[in-house]
Amino acid sequence: MNAKTITMLTTVSLFSYSNFCNGQELHIGSQVPDFSSSSVINHTSSRLSLSEIKKKWILLDFWSTTCASCVASFEKIDKLQEKFDNDLQVVFINRETQAATVDFFKRKMKLKKARVPYITEDSIFKEAFPHSFSPYYVLLDSSRRVVAFPDHAYISNDPVENLVKNNSVNFGQSTIPVKIKDHQSLLSVLDSSSFFKAKAYFILTKGIAGLATYGYDDPTIKGVQNRFTLAGVPLQTIFTVTMTELLKMKFTRNAFVFESRQKDSVMAPTDPMQYAEWLKDNAYAVDIVVNPQDAPNIMQILKYDLEQYFKFSIVIEKRMVQCFVLKRLSGTKDLTTAGGKPFAGSKRVEGGYLWIMINKRFTAFSDLLRDYFDSLINTKPFVDETGITTNVDMTIDMAFFEKYQKQDISIVNAEILKYGLVIVEEEHLADVVVIKDQK
Repeated sequence: MNAKTITMLTTVSLFSYSNFCNGQELHIGSQVPDFSSSSVINHTSSRLSLSEIKKKWILLDFWSTTCASCVASFEKIDKLQEKFDNDLQVVFINRETQAATVDFFKRKMKLKKARVPYITEDSIFKEAFPHSFSPYYVLLDSSRRVVAFPDHAYISNDPVENLVKNNSVNFGQSTIPVKIKDHQSLLSVLDSSSFFKAKAYFILTKGIAGLATYGYDDPTIKGVQNRFTLAGVPLQTIFTVTMTELLKMKFTRNAFVFESRQKDSVMAPTDPMQYAEWLKDNAYAVDIVVNPQDAPNIMQILKYDLEQYFKFSIVIEKRMVQCFVLKRLSGTKDLTTAGGKPFAGSKRVEGGYLWIMINKRFTAFSDLLRDYFDSLINTKPFVDETGITTNVDMTIDMAFFEKYQKQDISIVNAEILKYGLVIVEEEHLADVVVIKDQK
């Protein structure tokens, strides 16, 4: 991908038109004229018109002989047609000549060809339903009204069965990949009149100069729950934020395992000087907007889009990795509480602040350490192995933790030792994000 190429998936807002003329695009709610073709194969006649199809649903499947995913779907479509033949009719449509299409099937003798009509040499269907990728689907009802532009992932048994049994149209939304022109910027695309109808999209771009790092708290999008954006960061940061927000777990750099051929473009160097140079070629920006009803699932949708774009599989696994492990020293007294009104919080003192706990569960302290190590140190996962679950009294000078960043873990241990606690760096079983190449 060159430095100024954006792959954008847009879901376009849909408007209804009653007639089709002079190349006007049809949308959801549009009444489709009785289109016909006289260049049809795999049918009882060389001619086919939509009015001939007397079924509850018509699925138009736009494909091409050069589209591998289109050809791979033939067997699935054939099974769907066979199972739901009483209610559904699939019609394949391509723009290639009839001779070229017939020759393609002759050359692909082992290919499972779906037993449905194939319209070839098409111009009018593509004009009515313009698209820039294949496969592309249009769902019509028995009155030839457009009811959906299904996403290819939804063309499967369960959604179709729900369609024919319950008249429930739940096929996701089609997406359109668009490439930005070299002279355009990310923001100019978002503000461009060519996307005035876009109400949901996924944008990923590499190497756009001048885009500062920003995220959820950016004032231009604050409070917009159905949008997430992050720019000027390596892929590892995008994956980290995505999984952290999705699972409500904090993943440090060391909690990521890359088992991918693309590792060098994802894993940032630890040396600051090398990092700055590396980032020039490996910084990304991501921007995703989903429909308001999908806002609770925005991070799941982002994860899916990232996986599809990079051909990654992103999973959580238990692995032995280097961690900060909080332990309880053997032979030390149990932590206790003198009772009183429960309290946990900080108190400002000269040179820093104290963390004070009165009659609070020990996990309030271990959670504080986890937040501290994850947000400020952020190199290894934090694990509480003390097993302490009772209420305790503690007073910790957090200045020791501030000093640690430039010195040694023993600085921290000098403070928590008074409570019989110690932090060690060792291998421990922890949740890690594993990024693999899809098979």
